[in-house]
Amino acid sequence: ATVPLDGYVINILMQASTFAIAVFGLCVVLGWFGQINLAQAAFFVFGAYAVALGTTAYHLDFWLCVGAGAVFALGAGAVLGASTLRLGGHYLAMVTISFQQIVTLVMINAIGLTRGPDGIGNIARPAGLQSSQSYLAFCVVALAAVG
Repeated sequence: ATVPLDGYVINILMQASTFAIAVFGLCVVLGWFGQINLAQAAFFVFGAYAVALGTTAYHLDFWLCVGAGAVFALGAGAVLGASTLRLGGHYLAMVTISFQQIVTLVMINAIGLTRGPDGIGNIARPAGLQSSQSYLAFCVVALAAVG
């Protein structure tokens, strides 16, 4: 049965579950390892733009782009992690917040690639998740899977 929710409420719930998944990555680094990583949003950006560019500019399959986005974000995290392996505490925080700022500035100013602050729009939903209710259910299941 579908849940009779307003489109605005469904959109807010989808965004909240998506951001909660991103925050879970911060919980892993800070909660389990006790390190202050302030670049979580940069890795989220890498994955999100990989999906957005893959599906809109290159017309690739959504699920293939999700996998590529995860690999791309993982690769960026591995490069940053390897280069900051011996850092901790405030030094790690300074390097990661600097990395985050660099990524933010590049993404905002690379208008030809990312469309700047407006971002990439009109990303098609995958087959089977065309309705807002089914997409919300997918977001909640994904949140439960990583949480």
